[in-house]
Amino acid sequence: MQDSWTCCSDFGRVYETKTGQKYDIKRAPFEEYIRQLEPDKRELAYAWYTAMGLQAVDGLETSDYLKKIAKKNIEGEITILEAAKLIESYYNESKEKDT
Repeated sequence: MQDSWTCCSDFGRVYETKTGQKYDIKRAPFEEYIRQLEPDKRELAYAWYTAMGLQAVDGLETSDYLKKIAKKNIEGEITILEAAKLIESYYNESKEKDT
């Protein structure tokens, strides 16, 4: 795995090119975890942050619900599989309400 800061700076360049917006790690919703020395939380936070960044590049906004579930996963309260099920269920319910 690449060093987290190298990945972040590579991601930052792509984000700025695609969106025209300045990339700032300090504005990252999980920046406090990314900077931690504990690899598990840091790596989880980076993975979630990358996923949210990819949504932003596609013009999508990350929901507060997804951020809440991501934080629970980063903190070790739920597994990634539990997080995926909760998020899928949430969005399926949202789709049903919209129809």
